[in-house]
Amino acid sequence: MSHKRDSTSSQIYRTESSSPGVLQDVSTPQLRKNRSFISVLGMSLAITAVPYGLGGPLMSSVYGGGQLSMFIGVLVVVLLQGAVAVSLGELASRYPTSSGVYYWSYRLTENKRYQHAMAYFTGWVWLIGNWTIALSVNFGFASLIVATVTMYRPEWTATANETLYIFFGICIFIFILCAAADKALPLVDTAAAIWSVVTTVAILIALSSTAKEGRHSPSYGLTHYDTSISGWGEFSFFIGLLPPAYALSAIGMVMSMTEECSKPEIEVPRAIS
Repeated sequence: MSHKRDSTSSQIYRTESSSPGVLQDVSTPQLRKNRSFISVLGMSLAITAVPYGLGGPLMSSVYGGGQLSMFIGVLVVVLLQGAVAVSLGELASRYPTSSGVYYWSYRLTENKRYQHAMAYFTGWVWLIGNWTIALSVNFGFASLIVATVTMYRPEWTATANETLYIFFGICIFIFILCAAADKALPLVDTAAAIWSVVTTVAILIALSSTAKEGRHSPSYGLTHYDTSISGWGEFSFFIGLLPPAYALSAIGMVMSMTEECSKPEIEVPRAIS
C-alpha cells in the first residue's frame, strides 16, 4: 500500500492498493473494518427485503393489471437493475470509497470545470434518495405494525397521529441502534437477510398449500391481465411495475460500507452484483 498527496486537496491522499488498477482518495481511516463479505451481502439482501418490497406495494400490481404486470415487471426490473448493479460494481471496484456516486461523478467528468458541480448535484440527489427510501421503509413498517395489531384487535383503529408516532418511534430506535451498537450491526444485517429468506419461503408454502379461492392454471397465474380496475387502460401496466422496482431500488446503498470492509474493492462489488 503506497500513498501520495493528491493535488486536489491538502487533506486527501490517493491510495493505490495492492489490487491492480484500484485507486482510492481517502482521508485517514476512522471506522472499524468489521464488515466481511457475508455481512455486506446480508445488508444487500436485507435492503432488498423481498417480502416487504413486493408485499408492501402489492396493491399497485393488482390495480395495474394483475399477474402479468407483476411477472413481466420482475423480469424487466431484474434485467435493468442487473445492468445498473454490474456498472456500480465496476466503479466500486475501481474507486472503493464510501463517497460512492458523487465521487465517481467527480472522477468521470472529463471537463474539470464541471467536476465539482457534477459531484455536488449527484451527491444531493443521492442523499435525498437515501432519505426518501429510509423514511418510506420506516413508515411502511409502522403501517405493517398497525395492520398486524388490527388483525388481532379488529375493534381498534389507529388514527393518523398514532401511526405517525409509531413511525417516529421506529426512526428513533434505528438511530440509537446504529449510533450505539456498531459492533452488532453486521449480525443484525445477517439476521435480517436470513429472516427475509425464511419469510419468502414461508409465504410461498402458505400460499401454495392454502389457495382458498381455488387453483388456476400457470398461464392464468402468470399472464392474466385486467385493465378494468385502475381506469388507466393499457398504461396501468407501468403502475404494476412498482413492487419489483421498489424492492430493487436501493441496491447501491451498500457502497456506504466501503470503508468498513477489509477488501472493499472485492467485497462491495460482489455484494452489489
